[in-house]
Amino acid sequence: MDRSNFSLGKFKLKEIDALIATLILSSFVVILTFLILNNKIGQIKSRIKTLNGEYKKAYALYEKMNNSSVKKRYFNRNILLLVQKLQKDRDIKNKILSVSSTSDGNTIMLKLRHLNLTQLLEVLRTLEGYSNIKIKQFTLRKSFSSRKLLDLDAMVAKAE
Repeated sequence: MDRSNFSLGKFKLKEIDALIATLILSSFVVILTFLILNNKIGQIKSRIKTLNGEYKKAYALYEKMNNSSVKKRYFNRNILLLVQKLQKDRDIKNKILSVSSTSDGNTIMLKLRHLNLTQLLEVLRTLEGYSNIKIKQFTLRKSFSSRKLLDLDAMVAKAE
């Protein structure tokens, strides 16, 4: 038997084994990538569905606010009493981080934490329901503890 042919055949077997191993490894990588992307796509679809539901709730509340035949009322008491009204009417007592008043007593800085979208819209609706109450400054952030909740800082003023 000629040794040169034998070693050449052995070399071809090593190439074929390396090629098969490369194909198997490549197939594994492709399958793994597909599974990871499929999972991400599923998460994104789920998030879109959740956001779509939240959007529909917010839009329904917005429509309710705009179509409301309730006339704007006049708030004739101390503006700090408005915060008490919010606590009572909107059940946000545990959501209030702080309330500070200016020296003239006509402006407050209201800090609310961990509001869901419905609670936020109800608070804003209540504030906007008075003809002499204005939101002068408004900052909204995703809550640190839960990305589904919101933190609100608002400067609310009472016009005389």
